[in-house]
Amino acid sequence: MLAAAVPARPRGDKASTVDWQANLQKEFRRSVNFSRQLLCKIRVLKHHYLSDRLPGASLTFVTHKGLFSLTSLDLHTGLSLSDAKRLTHLAKMLSFYQDLIQQLKDYEADREDSTFVPQLEDLGFNLRDLSHHVSYQISLWGLPSENNPEPTPEPPQILQSKDQWRNRQEGYIVLRHLESFLCRATQDFWILKDKIRM
Repeated sequence: MLAAAVPARPRGDKASTVDWQANLQKEFRRSVNFSRQLLCKIRVLKHHYLSDRLPGASLTFVTHKGLFSLTSLDLHTGLSLSDAKRLTHLAKMLSFYQDLIQQLKDYEADREDSTFVPQLEDLGFNLRDLSHHVSYQISLWGLPSENNPEPTPEPPQILQSKDQWRNRQEGYIVLRHLESFLCRATQDFWILKDKIRM
């Protein structure tokens, strides 16, 4: 079951409540659209990265089970999150992926033949902008800045192997997991948008 709590409304007259609802719904609608655009970008980038960096690789062997074990939410947990925890989880995971994309960009910047640096830089900026959206939504909703006592997961240090094929696999895994996260983020923003009844 989805959390059905209606967001707390600010104290004041009916007009101010309607304005608050309109602003918050507009914010979530923007985030739905923005996360969809990011999802399209990451899918294109992931496809190009796989064909260029891992030519001929079988996807069934491109795995790294431990890399994201602390950040994955199962379906039941994801659906049962309260609105506040849904937003704070999004904020923490956006910070987590910004760090990983920065590591991947730095790694690619050291490769003379790399064509991925501009795309990764743009992706990093987009994740930062989406993170700012979420921070503003938390503030607008009046949620505590640290609603969830669990700490932000520490991004692993990746791309450290002397085996460049393994490093490329890790780069691809980051992009693949970011794609999955953005799919869920789009759904989360949609859920939150629908909670705001005009």
